[in-house]
Amino acid sequence: MRLDDGVDWEEVGELLTDSYCLLAPQRLAASVPRPEVDGSALLPPGPA
Repeated sequence: MRLDDGVDWEEVGELLTDSYCLLAPQRLAASVPRPEVDGSALLPPGPA
């Protein structure tokens, strides 16, 4: 990751939050506010 003038800090924050929640104890990860994701956002785009 290159941190220069074109950094999307919102995306960096999301990556750090997700990484923390994967590694932290469940009790601590549960206390981190995270947006709801319906799962379809994780799927690759389908044919048009």
